[in-house]
This record gives sequence, C-alpha cells and structure tokens, in this order.
Amino acid sequence: MKILGILLIALLLAVPGCKKTTDSNIPDEPPGDKPASAKAPEPKGETRDGKRQGQWVFFHANGKKAAQGEYQDGFKHDKWVFWYDNGQKTAEGEYAEGRKTGKWIDWDEEGNQVSEKVFVDGVESYR
Repeated sequence: MKILGILLIALLLAVPGCKKTTDSNIPDEPPGDKPASAKAPEPKGETRDGKRQGQWVFFHANGKKAAQGEYQDGFKHDKWVFWYDNGQKTAEGEYAEGRKTGKWIDWDEEGNQVSEKVFVDGVESYR
C-alpha cells in the first residue's frame, strides 16, 4: 500500500511538468541548437487586429534567418521556408489556414534532402 501511495504522489508531481509537443516547424521555435542564455532578434512583420498578417521573418540567436513566410488572419499561409542556425535550409512547404498542405521537403544540417512528404489539411498523405 505504501508503494502505491508513493507512486501516486510521484505521478501527481510529474503531470504538471508535462508539456504538449508541437510541430517542429513552428517559426516561434526555430530548429537548431542555441544556448538558453542567447536571445534571438525580434521577428519582423506586421499585425492587424492583434493577428499576424503578411510577410514575417524569424531569426536564430546568431542573427541568421530561422523562418520566413506569410500570415493571413493570424494563420500561416502560402509558402514557408525554415533554416537551421548554420544557414542551411531545413524545410520548405506551404500552409493553408495554418495547416500544412501539398509537398513539403526536409533537409539535414549539411543540406542533404532527407524527406519529401505530401500533406492534406495538415495530415500527411500516404498515397
């Protein structure tokens, strides 16, 4: 019974620390390693009614581009390109109303293509 109580307490302590994982290609969290103390330059773009609108550019802590793409009514839309902090492209594809759509290509940090996927409404298609 003591063991069950200890396990229950450990579980309760662990749950608040859990974090939902998200798409690795979110520009707010660009790919590539950076020290926790490094601060990336502010992203550049415009907002309308509190929502991101038009062309936006995000940066790594070293000042190099991390992502560039279009927002429409606060959602990623049209072509987006993402880069590693070494300047190599990491991914390229399109969004429609915030969801991946069409062909997406991923590269490793040396610039070698590692995958090509097709998305429909944000879900990878295996046609």
